[in-house]
Amino acid sequence: MKPGFEESSEKPDPNNRGSKSKSMRDRLTSAAVWSVVGRVLAVGAFFGSHFLLGRHLLKPDYAAYVMVSAIVAIATIFVTFGTSQILIRTIRRNAEPVQAILSCLRLVVLFGFVAALVLLAASRYLGTEGKWEGLREYAPWVAVWFALSATCLILSSALQAMDDFRSAVLVGAKNGGLIPNVLFLVLLYVRSRYGLLDLGTIISMRAMLQLFTLFAALIFVKNRVSRYRRSQLFKESTRVDIAVPTASWFLQESWYTVVTQFVAIAMAELDVILVGFFVIDSDLANYGAAKNLINVVRAPLLMISIFLGPFIAELYYARQLDRLEKLLRGAATIIGLPCLLAAATYVCFPEIIFELTYGAGFYEAVPLLRVFTLGTIVFVLTGCNGLTLVMTGHQRELMICSLAVLLVYAVSAPFVLAHCGVMGVAW
Repeated sequence: MKPGFEESSEKPDPNNRGSKSKSMRDRLTSAAVWSVVGRVLAVGAFFGSHFLLGRHLLKPDYAAYVMVSAIVAIATIFVTFGTSQILIRTIRRNAEPVQAILSCLRLVVLFGFVAALVLLAASRYLGTEGKWEGLREYAPWVAVWFALSATCLILSSALQAMDDFRSAVLVGAKNGGLIPNVLFLVLLYVRSRYGLLDLGTIISMRAMLQLFTLFAALIFVKNRVSRYRRSQLFKESTRVDIAVPTASWFLQESWYTVVTQFVAIAMAELDVILVGFFVIDSDLANYGAAKNLINVVRAPLLMISIFLGPFIAELYYARQLDRLEKLLRGAATIIGLPCLLAAATYVCFPEIIFELTYGAGFYEAVPLLRVFTLGTIVFVLTGCNGLTLVMTGHQRELMICSLAVLLVYAVSAPFVLAHCGVMGVAW
């Protein structure tokens, strides 16, 4: 028995399964619609911002923004410390939501302070190249950006757990919620029309938009908690009774997840930092542009994980494994086909893709895009296996697999980079 976490011996009523079937379908449909539509718009705005910056910034400045984005992504994972997914699972098992959220936010404050200190200290020792300017000159704004982003991600996860997927996609996700991403794109477009884009303004604007999003997220959570406490989902979920989850319990429960997430973010973002240390600004800009384009193809699978998590946990702890299997198979099939079609377009027509997005200045990134596409095909075909392990309490096994992958990557990547450059790292 883990501290702060007690389970009753009550079992789900098999006779009640049919009566809840339609409710599950309705909730899943609502979650899918809001999550997919919201994330399509949010991710579209996120990548649209990158495309706009690639067209209007010099390559050293764009390389600096790519580096800052990678640091923010890694720092957000550290600051949340894997608690966002554990929070979903905990609330879904009938924990008191306010206490669970507050426990997570205490960890966010602690790790956010530590990460900010590390960033501010390290920024003093960076080089003078353009790619380091964002971190060297605007480190306080970067710290505000990732600390607020982590807080919004925790609140978004709480909203998901309470079946408010509409508000969740507005305020938070891995690449930012709908509110900050769309507002950022609009402001970038307006400023670009008047030639007012510079790196410092872009970074500070991103941080201020996250602050605005935080206020909105707090209002959404406050309103949702009262409705959730009156809902049948909260009152009838008597199969598991959870004591108040403490910050120390979340810390103990989440460290498997955070290691796994660090491995995933290392494969997705840490290579940008590694490349940044060894290549010139233009090569880093090309590498970042190709990675952002390939993330468009990966986005649908990541979107579906936003709303599948709570339902995976719910079905697993209700021991409805047959329905869980059908859910996972159906999701993989629905998402897999369009992702593979998009990947085929990248392989066959990469020059056209770059012309439509970043412009003619990034044609050197065409070989990188083709290589990334091959890896993405593997990523899409594997489905939501990692999410399933976390949401069913098997994050330790996922951590072990992830550490093995990271070990291979950490040993091979520097050697390949030294001998083959950015193409080697892409492979």
